[in-house]
This record gives sequence, structure tokens and C-alpha cells, in this order.
Amino acid sequence: MMVSIKRYVYTLTVMAGFYVLYYLNIDNRDVLNILNNVQILSSIWPETPVSIPLQDFIFKAEINQSISLTKGCTGCPIICPNSFKNKSGCRGDDCLCFKSNPVLNFHTWFNNTIISKEELLPFEMMTLKDKSVKDPLRLPNKERSYAKVMILTEGGYKVGEDILVKLEVYNGYGDSVKRGGDDVRVRMVEINKQLTIAGRVKDYNNGTYIITIPTLWNGTNNVIIYMPYFREERVTYLTWTRQFNALFYYKAKFRKGSEVQVTLCSSRPNLPEYDVICNMTYENGDDKWYCGAPPSRNLSCRDVISIGDYHFIDVAIANGQQYLRRRGNTFRLFKELKVEVKGEEDTRRHLLPICKRLSRSKTWDTSLPTGYASKGKYFPMYCQINKTDEDIKTCLINTTVIFTGDSTTRHWFIRLRKFIECKQTVGTSDFYRWTRDAECENQNINLKIQWRPHNLPITSVEKLSNEIRFRVKSIALLLDDIPTEGKYIFVIHLFAHFSRHHYYVIRERLRHIAVSLRHALDRNENLFVAVKGPHMYSTDWMPAVNDYTGPFVERVLMNELVEFRNRVAYLDFWDMSSAYGNVDIHPTEPMQWNMLRLLFGYACP
Repeated sequence: MMVSIKRYVYTLTVMAGFYVLYYLNIDNRDVLNILNNVQILSSIWPETPVSIPLQDFIFKAEINQSISLTKGCTGCPIICPNSFKNKSGCRGDDCLCFKSNPVLNFHTWFNNTIISKEELLPFEMMTLKDKSVKDPLRLPNKERSYAKVMILTEGGYKVGEDILVKLEVYNGYGDSVKRGGDDVRVRMVEINKQLTIAGRVKDYNNGTYIITIPTLWNGTNNVIIYMPYFREERVTYLTWTRQFNALFYYKAKFRKGSEVQVTLCSSRPNLPEYDVICNMTYENGDDKWYCGAPPSRNLSCRDVISIGDYHFIDVAIANGQQYLRRRGNTFRLFKELKVEVKGEEDTRRHLLPICKRLSRSKTWDTSLPTGYASKGKYFPMYCQINKTDEDIKTCLINTTVIFTGDSTTRHWFIRLRKFIECKQTVGTSDFYRWTRDAECENQNINLKIQWRPHNLPITSVEKLSNEIRFRVKSIALLLDDIPTEGKYIFVIHLFAHFSRHHYYVIRERLRHIAVSLRHALDRNENLFVAVKGPHMYSTDWMPAVNDYTGPFVERVLMNELVEFRNRVAYLDFWDMSSAYGNVDIHPTEPMQWNMLRLLFGYACP
């Protein structure tokens, strides 16, 4: 009771603008930590004004809500012992378990009023008042729902017309769900599976969706409608990430001599059970990151040697949410229809502009499907890729290619390194320590290819042997390193690892990147920059890295980088992965090469 009162007083004091060091009776060890840790958080509250009423913002656990998200999960073993009394003397991961076992205590939530309503996307604003799921029968039901093709012209569809499909969603009781917000996706596949294209979906927010698919070929086609995530699933994820900052904890390891301690970390500073917080923003390349201070008086924040993955958080969930968890997040067929298309196919693709000559702003136009797949090869709708493999090799003479991002762009690096016969000079050629920088060089054509992982949140970052102070390169810092001269191709990518977090974290990163991107483009006229959009893939378990954030991430990219639409190309891989029916978080090699073909189609003259 006394601790709760002190926390309440502390919160009021901080929000009034005062930072007090007597919080929770700091002892001599804590005072020493504060004096030693020059990067201790000076203010744990954000600059953004808070305007969301607490009752709208914070997830409220229901009475007797005892089901756990990670209960029964084979990938979530119980790590913490029941009690750990001497936190200052703990070692290693034991230090994460002091007090009330914050990692596994699903009744521990944060007072996380950090995002203003003005910063929320329309979908999240629309769903702030949604209730948690109690009756699974009230969720969309594919047997009760129906879809029909809307024939607008006599004689059926002809090549060049848009196919329209009306989807009406009903629940398990046979009642219209009377709300929108489900993640409806569609692709059309030619009967022999040689041609495929994504469609567009308009949500009328009343249980009705109108699907539009352009017709580029004749014959029999299957229109396949998926619903990977119900509205209730999307709302649940967003609520949890607003509430807990992330669905995953990270850990920092501190070492001095033989003493080693570990603390929890997150992209937000309000970590449970820590009296003192280390501001690791410098270590994370100037992007916000925070860790609990090590409990030992002999260790300070500057003694950090690594930060990386730890464990899924635990959340109390209701029975209805338990149903959603067991449902999994694989691509599930919701409806399938056959559509006949007649007429002559359009043979005028050769009249489209070369992709290099297409205005950069057009690459950001995703109002219509941006491409289709034919016999395994991908064709953008707005332009033609005229580059052969030899053309790409010629284009890369006297060039430095820099891929940033996660393991998907690491696959690009590996694929291109093999194609161009580029000798690896930095890092390893396998994925054993995949989060380390990688680089290769072909001296015959003066080509360098670099892969640079984005900073936290990623699987792990570590202090290098030659570093006095731990610091990783953010994408913004990498852009700052671009010189005034020389030909560069630079790819920006943020997606999968951020799906454990609220999309607000990506928005913050993009605002940091935008400043450096503006200066880099002004500084070097031979710099080509592309933004790699999210791609579809499938996972089976709720809190794992999954693609539900894809539409949110794409919208944030569109909003935050709007000033660069005439200067930077957008690589829309949402449509490409839909056309390919991709399910793997790492696209297969044929799709990887088509991704690279699209990039070099835009980048190469």
C-alpha cells in the first residue's frame, strides 16, 4: 500500500515538471548509481502532449481474468523463480526476477499515457472504445458470411474492366456484424496458376466490403478472399502495445571485471520495478531506448556490453481472447469465387515508360494494385523493367549499395553478393550472427555492397572490442555518413521487428531519419534512395512477429515521408507478396530476385 502511494505521488510530481531523487527512499547505493550514470534519464515523460483520457488508453484487466497469453506456450518457459530477495547481489538473468517478477506477472501494467490522440491512425481512433471479446460466436464466421460477384455489364466481365465483389460478413449466430475493421485481403489467380494479382478492398464499416480487381487477362480465375485478422484481433494487439509499450522484453547486460548483471529494456522508459532508469538513446544511435539501471553499486549504465531479446511479456486475457490466440494468424481462406473474363488481352506493355523514367511520386501511389506476377516474374503496373542481369551488373559499376533493415534485406545482400561475385570482407556469409554488419567488394568493377541492420528493437546489439563506449549505427547516422560525391544506392527498411511494438515507434524513427535523409539528398546528387515497404507473411502465434502491422506501417510511411515523394522511390512489396501468395517471413529466392529487379529497375538508367 505504501509503495502504491509513493508511486502515485511520484507520478503527480513528474507530470508537474519536477524530478525528485528521493523517490522510494533511495539508499546510498542508488545515490551512487545516479552520480555515476551520466546518461540517467533526465525526464521520463515525453515531449508530446497527452490528450487521451486514461480510461480510453489503458487496457483494463477484467475481474478474475486469470488466463495468461503465454500459458501453455512451449516457447515461453518460466524463467523467474518465485522469489529473489537480494536484488543487489544477483547475477545475470536472475537480476530480472527481483521484487514481483515483473517479466511474468501479467497483472503488472504501465500507466502508459504517452501517445496523443492526434498521433493515432484513423483505425485506432475508431476502435478506442471497443470492448474485449467475450463470445467467439459474435466474431466473423466464414460459413455464415457470403461473397458474390457483382456483374455490372451484360455478358460478364471483359479484359480491361474491374471485377467487383461484395463481401458481407456475418457472425456465428447468422447476424450481420454491423462493423468494419477486419483485415480483408484478396488475390486473383488464373486457373492454371500462371498469373496472379492483388485486389483492393473498401471497408464500409458496417460489415460490408467491396473488392475491386483489375482484369489483365482472359479465362477462368479464382478470387481468393482472406481474413488473417479480425477487427478484434487488431484492436487487441494495438491495445496491448499501447499498454505495455511492446509485446516483448529486451535485456541489457552490464559487466565490470567479473561482475555481471542484467536488467529489462524497452523503447519507453516506464519499466516496471526499476527505481533508476538508464537512458540508452546514445547507445541506440540517438533513437529512444531505455533499460533498468543495474542494482549493484559497482555497476553503472556505462558498463553496458550488450542489449538483445529476452522474453515475451505476459498478459491477462479473457476467454474470447483465448479463442483468438488459439485461432492463430495463418492465412485462412475466408471465401473463394470463380470469375470468367473474356476478350483480348492488352499487348501494349511496351508503351509503358521505363521504370527509371517513372516519376518517383508515382511509386508512392498504391490506390490501385501496383503489379502482378506472370509465370513467376513480377511486372509493375506503371512501368516496365527493361534490365537484364547484365544490365544490372553494368549499373553497379563504381557504386556502393547499402541495404538497411532486418533479415529480409540481409537475404538481399546474400543474393546480390552471389550474383555479382562479390568477395565478403566484413561479417560472415551465414546467419549464425546475422545481426552483425556485412560487406562485400568486387574490385574489378569498384562495387561495394553493405548490409547494415537497423538498431534496436532487433535481436541483439553488442559492444565491439574496439569501442570505448557502446554505440550502434541508426539508419539516420548511416545517412549522415553518405559523402558529397560517389554513386550510392541506399535502401531504408523498418518492419518485422517493430511489429512487437506500437507503430508510434516507427513514426519516431522516421522523423529522425527524415532530417538525415533531407541533408543526404541535398549533399549528394548521385544518391538514389528507396524505401522498402512491408510484405505479407504468416505466423501461428499471437505475440510473435507477425504482419498485422503491415497496413499501419505503410500508412505511417506514407504520412511521415510525404515530403520525399518526388525524391525517393517506394517499393510496394505488399502487393508483390500478395500476388505470390507469400507465407514465409523470408520470401523465397524467386521473390527476392524480383524485389531486387524492381529496385534496380527504378535505380538504374
